[in-house]
Amino acid sequence: MEDSRLLGPILKEWFAQNEWPQSISEGLARAKGWELGPWASQISICMSGRLTPKPNFFKALGQFNQAVAERDFVGVTDRRLMDRLKRGEPLTREDGIPWTATDFFAAYIGDANAPKPPVIQELTQEIVDKWQAMLREAWRELVMTTMLPSARVWAEVRELCLKQGISPEELDWTQEILCGLREATLGEGKRMVAKYDNQPLIRAFMAVQEKHGGDTSKLKKLLGWRQNLPELSPEDRSFLPAPSVAPKRRMGSGANASGSLSLPPGIALA
Repeated sequence: MEDSRLLGPILKEWFAQNEWPQSISEGLARAKGWELGPWASQISICMSGRLTPKPNFFKALGQFNQAVAERDFVGVTDRRLMDRLKRGEPLTREDGIPWTATDFFAAYIGDANAPKPPVIQELTQEIVDKWQAMLREAWRELVMTTMLPSARVWAEVRELCLKQGISPEELDWTQEILCGLREATLGEGKRMVAKYDNQPLIRAFMAVQEKHGGDTSKLKKLLGWRQNLPELSPEDRSFLPAPSVAPKRRMGSGANASGSLSLPPGIALA
């Protein structure tokens, strides 16, 4: 392989889905003082299928993708750049692990075992059910890690979420979901995805986990759960109404029996 005919379209689609300009990776690289890029000129030529990259280009792509996955934007002072980075999602494997330099190189050479590019998935009730099951399992693990009363743990999470802009009514709804007192509907799931694409609840979980010395690896995967979901139209971005009468709970919609965070087919988490 002498050029980027295979990798180029993948990068082009990734940037398009995130509504990123070709210069975004260079902006982050300069803000963080990275010496390898990836530079805008490299991205542009790669997307056109004409780049014959050196190993450092793949290292730079992996570094950039990891920063997006972990929301590691320390050093960025430009507000517009920060907003664009926060709106973006990383490229991930089917198991939710972000692409590394090796994955980008595998895609470049057309390796049959290379990770598959992301495919847009329609948000369905089945995916919403899986999502809330993963949230409940994450909540259970958080309480187990802290070894504190659940009410005290929730108070910490709630305070962090309020600081990130979640309304008290939506937090009441979230609390009912986590406790299994109600089941999220497809409409509710769509509104929450559209309104909180930066996932403040998971970030609050991570902050509390880290505070108490817990493992955040599963939560980092949850950060990218919505990568393959489509953007919603403006009329779907209405505020989530405060819960009134909780619907009857469906059986079998909680976390799976093994206690692991099972993923819906076709969804890549980061």
